[in-house]
Amino acid sequence: MKIFVLGQGAREHALSKYFLQSGDVDQVYCAPGNAGMRKDGIICVPIELDEQKRLKEFVKETQIDWTFVGPEQPLIEGIVDYFSQEGLKIFGPSQKVAQLEGSKSFAKAIMKKYRIPTAEYEVLTNLEQALAALLSKSYPIVLKYDGLANGKGVVIAQNEEQAQDALVQFYRKESDAKVVIEEYMEGYEFSYHCLITENQLIPLVTSQDYKRAHDGNNGKNTGGMGTFAPVPFANIQVLAEIEKQIVRPLIEGMKKEGTPYQGVLYVGVMWTKEGPKVIEFNVRFGDPETQVILPLLQSDLAEMIDGLLKNQEIEVQWKAACSVGVVVAADGYPSSEYVKELFSPIEIESPEQQVFYTSVIEKGEETGEYRNEGGRILTLQQTAVDYDSARKSLYQTLDEWNHYPFFYRHDIAKGIK
Repeated sequence: MKIFVLGQGAREHALSKYFLQSGDVDQVYCAPGNAGMRKDGIICVPIELDEQKRLKEFVKETQIDWTFVGPEQPLIEGIVDYFSQEGLKIFGPSQKVAQLEGSKSFAKAIMKKYRIPTAEYEVLTNLEQALAALLSKSYPIVLKYDGLANGKGVVIAQNEEQAQDALVQFYRKESDAKVVIEEYMEGYEFSYHCLITENQLIPLVTSQDYKRAHDGNNGKNTGGMGTFAPVPFANIQVLAEIEKQIVRPLIEGMKKEGTPYQGVLYVGVMWTKEGPKVIEFNVRFGDPETQVILPLLQSDLAEMIDGLLKNQEIEVQWKAACSVGVVVAADGYPSSEYVKELFSPIEIESPEQQVFYTSVIEKGEETGEYRNEGGRILTLQQTAVDYDSARKSLYQTLDEWNHYPFFYRHDIAKGIK
């Protein structure tokens, strides 16, 4: 098989690498990809994700068997609908379904309609209205920009002043934006992924990510600074409740809407005193969650997706192990004024350790150096029998690597048993 992956980050690096490990796969292409992928035999294709016609032409000319979409933007822009109309196989949700991630107000309306547990909320459409709504709130509250914000469109305001500042920032970006204001939920937070087709629901191992930039959950919200899997808290009973109260009602609801779900579903779950509640829906694999979930997969990933596209029944097997991933970011991240710096790749010696790169370019074959083009640079992942062993090996490699002026958190999976 020839497989095409859309995206350029560490998530797509991980997906491409695991697809390529399949005995049924001859080649994996990734558009636009990044220079770090080439070391793993992945062919990068210089086509941007919004160039749908060029992507389609490449698939036809190269005789790609099927395409897998990594990031949310192409899904929200309708790449699945476009490819499907051209008779091309692609794994991911339709444009209408992708609004579950593209619009928080749409997702909230669907949850309300189909009685899926989530935080109480209201939707505001202008700054004056939003500021007035704050007068009746008790704190803390959560404010969410309705559209995509690369994991940085959520503010937990501890008081009215913080809430006002957040609203001003949201409406400065877009004067007629929708903003969701919702109650602050307390409980245990983790991520639930599954694969969905018309006839199947396949849960994947749970994970937990760290959004704040610095140790101790300090600093600004980011797209993710590290994660671990599986989550010890999420036992069989917990997963059964999530499926019963959240996932099954969503699948049935989208069918009733005339837009059946196919693809990856990511549920941000808050386990409260009342049971599971939805923090957010994403319609694709998480980043950095993908980088720790896939190393625990014992089954053939390419075979799984190929079977799902052919409506075959799939069974999934997992390794009895723990997986930890730490994200390395550039000084200044998550602001847009992060540094761009040359760096030498991390040297990996253990087969249980992997590095997945994000938006890096190669700066000369002679030096072998890369330069980051984005705020997040790479994810270093470690598989081990327990979290302490994984952390020890992973942080030893990172601490020995010359990483200035980059940074990473030192407390990923700390204290997890």
